[in-house]
Amino acid sequence: MSNADRWKRFVAITVINMLAYSALTAASLPPGRSSGTREPSASASYIVYQSPLPGSMYVTPGSNIIIRCDENINTGSVSQNLFDVVGSSSGVHQGRVILVNDDRTILFQPDSPFALGETVSVQLNHGLLSTSGDSITCAPFSFEIASTYINSNYGIVENMNQGKSGVSSLAARRQEQSSVTAPYARRGWMAVGTAGLPSNFPMLQVTDSSNPSPGFIFLGTNLSETTTGQYGDYLIIANNKGEPLFYRATSEPDWDFTIQPTGVLTYGSNNEGLHYLLNPSLQLIDSVSCGNEYLNDSHEIRMLPNGDIYLLADDYENIDMSKIVSGGDSDAVVLGSVLQELDPQGNVIFQWRAIDHLKIGDALGQDLTQSLVDPYHCNSIAFDTDGNILLSVRHFSAIVKINAQTGDIMWQLGGRNNQFTFVNDSVGFSYQHSVRVLPNGDITLFDNGNLRLPPFSRAVEYKLDEAKKTATLVWQYSPDPEIFGQAMGYVQRLPNGNTFIGWGYDEGGMPAVTEVTPDGQIALQMSLPYDVFSYRAYKFPFLLITSPTIGDTLGRGNEATLRWNSSGVDSVNVDYSADGGTAWTSVVKDYPARNDSLNVTVPVTADSVFQFKITESGKMDDGLVFNSDPVPIGVVTGVQPPSVPYSFGLSSNYPNPFNPSTVIDYQIGTGGRVTLKVYDVLGSEVTTLVNEVKAPGRYSVTFDGSRFSSGVYFYQLRAGGFVSTKKMILLK
Repeated sequence: MSNADRWKRFVAITVINMLAYSALTAASLPPGRSSGTREPSASASYIVYQSPLPGSMYVTPGSNIIIRCDENINTGSVSQNLFDVVGSSSGVHQGRVILVNDDRTILFQPDSPFALGETVSVQLNHGLLSTSGDSITCAPFSFEIASTYINSNYGIVENMNQGKSGVSSLAARRQEQSSVTAPYARRGWMAVGTAGLPSNFPMLQVTDSSNPSPGFIFLGTNLSETTTGQYGDYLIIANNKGEPLFYRATSEPDWDFTIQPTGVLTYGSNNEGLHYLLNPSLQLIDSVSCGNEYLNDSHEIRMLPNGDIYLLADDYENIDMSKIVSGGDSDAVVLGSVLQELDPQGNVIFQWRAIDHLKIGDALGQDLTQSLVDPYHCNSIAFDTDGNILLSVRHFSAIVKINAQTGDIMWQLGGRNNQFTFVNDSVGFSYQHSVRVLPNGDITLFDNGNLRLPPFSRAVEYKLDEAKKTATLVWQYSPDPEIFGQAMGYVQRLPNGNTFIGWGYDEGGMPAVTEVTPDGQIALQMSLPYDVFSYRAYKFPFLLITSPTIGDTLGRGNEATLRWNSSGVDSVNVDYSADGGTAWTSVVKDYPARNDSLNVTVPVTADSVFQFKITESGKMDDGLVFNSDPVPIGVVTGVQPPSVPYSFGLSSNYPNPFNPSTVIDYQIGTGGRVTLKVYDVLGSEVTTLVNEVKAPGRYSVTFDGSRFSSGVYFYQLRAGGFVSTKKMILLK
């Protein structure tokens, strides 16, 4: 049978099924709801979410198909021939059927992409059952594939087989991208030392400081179009004095350098269309890309404790804008926005496209007659206290709340279709960034204020009453004189109640970051060099795991020393897993983080890997958990202490640089008097750490530099005829 005959047969069956389905169910359909989003009844379960949306257009050829039920699905009713998927020109499509871990969502991952410009029809070949025994009904539906597929360079992709579907696991994509990630896995991050900083490093300059909150500052610096090349792009971790502790030079603008709730660090590559993941030892461990042939939008990545990842994607489509706005370009390129949720295997399990839900003509301050139109410009994802999603749509000057299960818009705050009354705020917000939800349910955002005359920017907090549809301004910070950050920006509420503000980008000099108290007093303010900016800036309690990590090996029954370097973390809980992360055993609770190390014995029953988890437990708790990478278990030399003989040796201190303390390991080959002394750069002795008779063995000693000034120090070990000297750096 030819593809044309298959298509005619499929259409005929689909029409018959749809008519029968409509006749059977029309009486029970709620007003204004389609069969795909029906409310459950006592006798049946229903599909509450479908992607692509029935009747949608401009779908990418590599898209998967998603359906979600309002109840858990009986796994026995799910089969690999569940879906009948036919393209009007490409014919019948084979693929994999996957039941997602939520037990309500089913994916169809096509083996090959759909054809450009065709209509794809979908129906179920057989019925589904819920775990309660109800029949699950799903009406046949169809959607249209885009007639052209445009990549980030606006070039037409002719051979769709070269595109990626985005359905491979993160581990598989790591293998695929090894040529990209491998060069960075072991290098690039630099601790600041005596060699100094690169000549093009953009230093943060403190302009105001009055008891700022503890923690490290995370930002990525980028250059404006007018910068003449005297500065480079960098990812930076700095202290409250603006001193960089760690940095990495980048060859392209990298955005949104942040810590996820799991302790993983992430940043987005503005040119490569990827987000990179770092472990708490600052080693590159993975990269994440959107699925369904979309390119990552570097504005946002959110990682959930269950392993799911939310991303934004760019969606370039050819659209006849003359049908939407007078004078529109008939062959315009429209930049859409897509929200995706990926499961831990990299499957797209939820997709929401702005073009399906928001009218292009509702954009504000945009010339919709241009050849390139950017009507949405979604730039942040937040999760409300009820689990649903808040999406910032900058060019709508609006926040939309999206039902995380159905994809329906629940309400809109701001913009042309605003449903709220603003209280205590006569100006509202416009062209905003970084909506976030506070524990009390209030929302914060960075109000860029582009559409005000004159424009000015501010940090705001609103209390929302979703029933009465009121948005009450309960706090704001707008400095005097006013600042206008025309693009980018971030607002972060710190654990002590202060607010940390990144002012984003403008073409003139202005603060890079400001920390303010609840009553608006400046606790910290820093600037970057002229025309150097940061998309976002954060302040976090941070714990850098220095050992063990990638490249180390542990032995069963041996003692392992867990080491870290922290700021803004007062106490921690430490757990370990000896079975690959399935079960965790508590080692210690409320352990002082300033101790920077803890000895743990590896169980003799440990599996092939051993992993630590350090959770901030004190008053500065920011919900952060820092996981070490799995460390291999094996036969190890140098971990299990040899019986004898020992050799003499002096190890490099760790951490280095340090503040305020560091650990020095040394080894004694034969018994006798041992001295370990510390000297300043002039050779003057500042303290004696060890001066006693020692038996052969390995030893550790802690040097507390809290009463010494920042600088370079030397420590020297003398034992018998053995003398060794090493350098260390105290940075305060």
